[in-house]
Amino acid sequence: MKKGLAVSPGIGIGKAYIISEPDINIDKDGIDTGQVKEELDRLSRALELSKNQLELIYKGAVSRGEKAKMEILEAHIMILEDPMLYGQAAEKVGNMLVKAEYAYSMAVDEQLKVFEGIEDSYIRERANDIRDVGGRMLKNLTGVPIKDISAINEEVILLGKEITPSQIAAGDPRYIKGIVSETGGIASHTAILARNGGIPAVMGIPEITAQVREGQLIAVDGSKGMVELELDTEKLRQLQEKIMVNQRLEQELRAIKDLPAMTRDGHRVRLECNIEGEAGAAKALKAEQRVSDCSALNFCSWTEVPCPVKRSSTKLTEMQLSLWKDVR
Repeated sequence: MKKGLAVSPGIGIGKAYIISEPDINIDKDGIDTGQVKEELDRLSRALELSKNQLELIYKGAVSRGEKAKMEILEAHIMILEDPMLYGQAAEKVGNMLVKAEYAYSMAVDEQLKVFEGIEDSYIRERANDIRDVGGRMLKNLTGVPIKDISAINEEVILLGKEITPSQIAAGDPRYIKGIVSETGGIASHTAILARNGGIPAVMGIPEITAQVREGQLIAVDGSKGMVELELDTEKLRQLQEKIMVNQRLEQELRAIKDLPAMTRDGHRVRLECNIEGEAGAAKALKAEQRVSDCSALNFCSWTEVPCPVKRSSTKLTEMQLSLWKDVR
């Protein structure tokens, strides 16, 4: 049994699906001035290919009605098309006379340093989104294949050094029964997607991928931050029973969700929802149909950089009100 960070509750059982991608080798050799146009064309083609890939994943999320995935993929496409990031890379190709992949990797590193130097952990986690998008671009520039998570057609637990938001977004939720990674935290977009999708997840277990065989049956307890690597018949039965208990409890809660939030002696209880983004608001309201009881929605969009620091700002309040009206 291994212990890590509990980032998304629930219990999941499935075969280990190890995401182990090859390293990206960046060619740092210089180029001649006559090769600048060729490298800029390579950069442009990689951008178009990366965008097409993300849009394809986005369409899959739309078809399944997965709003949280849609929001994060929209953000990734925005990062990809960010004129500052792409523009810096193109500028480095011409000014420094370097290949497209080296120029883009330097531009990504510069952006990462800005985010990683921020004290607020919520904003700092957004560096992982830049790293995810940047990694896709660099793979397309260097010809490194991107593992196709969408091809999974059996119940699995995803394992990897890092499970990226775009990988989670590409997977079919019917088959992704859990997530285990060596890095990551509770504020990461991967963790957010796991919680929105009801996928148990544990992060921060060093060298976990080296301790598991591909296809090995394992279990994840995202509530306790535990990963079971050895499942005998009795342990498997106990975990399956816990899953059934959780399912019955959820059904019982759904049966009473329309009742007023009130104690037996008639005292009304105000319910508050601490959520993130429009998808989170929609999910909260779906779970609690009596919207008059859910009187406070406190959340912020990660694209609003000042939000985690200035939670009481007028701009944030207006955004909250706007999203509240939309989901009602």
